[in-house]
Amino acid sequence: MKKNIFLDIRINIGLIFLIIGLILVISGIISPPTLKSLHGLNINLIWGAVTAVIGVIFLLLYLKRPNID
Repeated sequence: MKKNIFLDIRINIGLIFLIIGLILVISGIISPPTLKSLHGLNINLIWGAVTAVIGVIFLLLYLKRPNID
């Protein structure tokens, strides 16, 4: 019996993190850093990349072993 893939929490969390991370990366690329206290670091770009990597890790964990009963 084939199960619905969206019942597995890893794929849902992975997709959410990946989408939010990509939105932050795009926002970080488009807009320059605004706070002078950050010394030119673009927080949206950094945390977007971190969030996207976490999303990819969740998706890879799902693809490594998708059928857990």
